[in-house]
Amino acid sequence: MKIIPAIDLRDGKVVRLFRGLKEKQTTYSDDPVRIAMDFCELGAKRIHIVNLNGAFGEEDSENLKKIYDIRKKINAFLEVGGGIRSFKIAKKYFDTGIDAVILTTLFFLDKKEFERIIKVFYQKIIAGADVKGATICIKGWQENSDFKIKDFLKEMGEYGINEAIITQISKDGTLAGVDADFYRDIVSSAGMSIIASGGVSSLRDIENLFRTGVKGIVIGKAIYEKRINLKEAIEKYGNSE
Repeated sequence: MKIIPAIDLRDGKVVRLFRGLKEKQTTYSDDPVRIAMDFCELGAKRIHIVNLNGAFGEEDSENLKKIYDIRKKINAFLEVGGGIRSFKIAKKYFDTGIDAVILTTLFFLDKKEFERIIKVFYQKIIAGADVKGATICIKGWQENSDFKIKDFLKEMGEYGINEAIITQISKDGTLAGVDADFYRDIVSSAGMSIIASGGVSSLRDIENLFRTGVKGIVIGKAIYEKRINLKEAIEKYGNSE
């Protein structure tokens, strides 16, 4: 199983949002490159980066600079999501060495552009599924798509995408624990690798998710708040299948 630390960027700083709400932001660092390097030193092989300004449709040049600086400094697998709503943006990330991009909103806004990205880069695409209940939310979680998670994953599979990161919005940034039953149900029917995200607060949460069959766990606030020792989590679970 993959233990994947998260770096959420807003205005070039490392932040966490409570349930995706812009007005409930906690800032942890103004040096995301150092954070990424620290994660790697603790054993992380993969890092999850979210461009929050991009997701909210805001100016994101400072985030882009920081993301490119991270790429120059570390060798870990880097996945980026947030605001990737055109072929041009996706290609720009890949041209600078990003390993994978996460797509959600574009599928609903411009399927032709989504399919253009898939046609060229499908092996480097991860489906992002941000859910309230069982419904996909888009545009930085600000709008409800009325599209159910299982239907979304089925369509993603038909495009050849074999991995999805599923975030429970009601749990994200809350340290409220995880809904293992939700992920167990998804894993049993998804037909692709599932990465869990949202609410992880302890090694017990990781253990509960491990038992559902998810292939990885994105962890953010629990690391920054020192609820989880990243090195310990990677050593205990990160090499498990």
